Amino acid sequence: MVILPFWAMCFMVLKGLFILFAVYFYAYYLPFSRILPCVLHHFTLRFAPKRTVFSTKTYCV
Repeated sequence: MVILPFWAMCFMVLKGLFILFAVYFYAYYLPFSRILPCVLHHFTLRFAPKRTVFSTKTYCV
C-alpha cells in the first residue's frame, strides 16, 4: 500500500506548515497588534542605550 505513506507525508508537511504559521503569528503578529506604536517607541527608547555617538533628540517619548 503506497497510498498510506504518501498521505502520512502530506499530513506531516501540513502539520509543519501549521506549526510554522502558528509560531509566526504568536511571535510577530500578536505582540505588536494591540500595542500602540508610540508605546512601542517609548519602550524602545527606554531600553536603548542612553547616549550614542550619533544620537539626536527624540520627539515622541
